[in-house]
Amino acid sequence: MSNLAKLIGDITQTCIKNKVELLITSKSFVEIEGIKCPGYFDNTTLCVAGGKKDWVDVLVHESCHLDQYIERVPIYEKCDSGILLIEKWLAGKLKDGKRVRKAFEDTILMELDCEQRTVKKIKKYKLKISITNYIQQVNSYLLSYWMTHKNREWYPFPYNNPKIVKNMPKKFLSPKEYVAPDEKYLKFFL
Repeated sequence: MSNLAKLIGDITQTCIKNKVELLITSKSFVEIEGIKCPGYFDNTTLCVAGGKKDWVDVLVHESCHLDQYIERVPIYEKCDSGILLIEKWLAGKLKDGKRVRKAFEDTILMELDCEQRTVKKIKKYKLKISITNYIQQVNSYLLSYWMTHKNREWYPFPYNNPKIVKNMPKKFLSPKEYVAPDEKYLKFFL
């Protein structure tokens, strides 16, 4: 059995055990609440756009959100309301302020926890994914939240932008460096 088949089998078993629907489509994107994305986990469904070349990365990442959910990780549980708050703010239904900033910080820290789990799982299953490149993509994604906050609109797929990715750190930063990022990284998003 290949490492990928073992991963998919283990994720499938975890989904069955926890009554979560697993969907791997042949599409290049999936939608959740009108937003196109490469995949998502929403506590009832783990869905991945299998038509993308990096679909395995996305599957591992979303399965780590499933793990956070199963383990009842506090930052994960806290983020449901934080993400809703960000969405309301982006829609112009809330004023900017401490609550919005805290929602961004919590979301970034929840995603950081997920990404650290993702790298461990990539290593555990010996998947053919470059850890260095993956972490650079992760850093572009996590830091892009601040551009979303600055521009009041989702920053479009920074992990697909080679100019941004190649200028990101090759290792995880400290949590503090994500919630108060250095301008030397943010300048690549302009």
